[in-house]
Amino acid sequence: MEGAQLKPIEKEKTTQDKVYKEIKKAILYGGITSDEIFTEVQLAEKLNTSRTPGKSCSSRLDKGRLTCFCSKKRNDCEKTNRG
Repeated sequence: MEGAQLKPIEKEKTTQDKVYKEIKKAILYGGITSDEIFTEVQLAEKLNTSRTPGKSCSSRLDKGRLTCFCSKKRNDCEKTNRG
């Protein structure tokens, strides 16, 4: 194996990671405004995913100080930190 030219395998991002990144970017750069309200279904349709990845990213948004207040099927997102 000493002469083998192998590259390390990069870990692919999960759908949840991709959804989180898209939502975070939209909140930080104004794609989602602080007063915007959206449903899990709308988010899933917009991102072409199931509802599960969007639901699971809300706690990550809270930890990153980008809050997402959730009630049954509605999310209200508010920017709390831009940096």
